[in-house]
Amino acid sequence: MKHDAPFIVKRFQPDRRYGPGSRQRVSAAFFAYTLDDALIVAAFRRIRNPWVLFWIEKRGEPATKHHA
Repeated sequence: MKHDAPFIVKRFQPDRRYGPGSRQRVSAAFFAYTLDDALIVAAFRRIRNPWVLFWIEKRGEPATKHHA
């Protein structure tokens, strides 16, 4: 089931309903069970949509980490 997949490919793009200059939104683009699958999907989607930012997060961990 996709909701228990350990990796999430996320995307950051403008809301198309309101045109350019509208607010940005973050949504899940793909749920992957392995890091290899997540990298392949992110690369493929980046080629198809060069104006959209994609990144990979591990479930339960933020994309950025702060170390003391």
